[in-house]
Amino acid sequence: MRRLVLFCALLLFLGQASAQSLTRPKLKLGIKAGLDYHSNDFSSKEYRFDIKSNSGWFVGVEADLKWNRWGIHPELLYSKNALDVETPVGYENKIKLHKVDLPILLEYEMWGFFSIQAGPYFALYTKANGISEQFRHNTQDFTRGEWELKRPGFGYAVGAEARIWRLHLTVRYYGTFNNGEGNGVYTYYDKNGNKVQTDDMINGNIKMSNLQFGVGWYF
Repeated sequence: MRRLVLFCALLLFLGQASAQSLTRPKLKLGIKAGLDYHSNDFSSKEYRFDIKSNSGWFVGVEADLKWNRWGIHPELLYSKNALDVETPVGYENKIKLHKVDLPILLEYEMWGFFSIQAGPYFALYTKANGISEQFRHNTQDFTRGEWELKRPGFGYAVGAEARIWRLHLTVRYYGTFNNGEGNGVYTYYDKNGNKVQTDDMINGNIKMSNLQFGVGWYF
């Protein structure tokens, strides 16, 4: 359904552009940075883990190519975040998430200072893994947990932008059409550092989304 909506929006944009008189497009380049708020839901057949939402940051470059009220707005963004994972037995892990996204958005200027944006984004690179080491409370054995999350390489983004001269403020939501994959494994050691047990790999699906608040500047 979302793909159909994006396809219809693309057709509307092309039809509107062809109906208007051909004018020279206006191109602007800029930079932006801001807050990246991540939300995640991981579940497997045996367990359900609480991956707590956290706020990180992002930086990037952008371009704005516009014909009258319509335009194309691509960006290249790098973001970094840290996610806390709480397991059913109480162990906690911190997963470090690094990602590079390429959103390519259709833009419509509703008023002179306010535009809405929507379109696909492509995950060019994703690294999400983490390790925790702590003592178990009941046996005082040492446990090590390792996690890795794989985000889908394609999704959608919707948002808005307000402009004041060269300064602009943006709010944007990123979602995915499909779930990603995640896995974790816990290994237990005694107080002397000898391995005593390795749990089976925990595999499951993860639903990832994020909300960004950004400030940018057009040159």
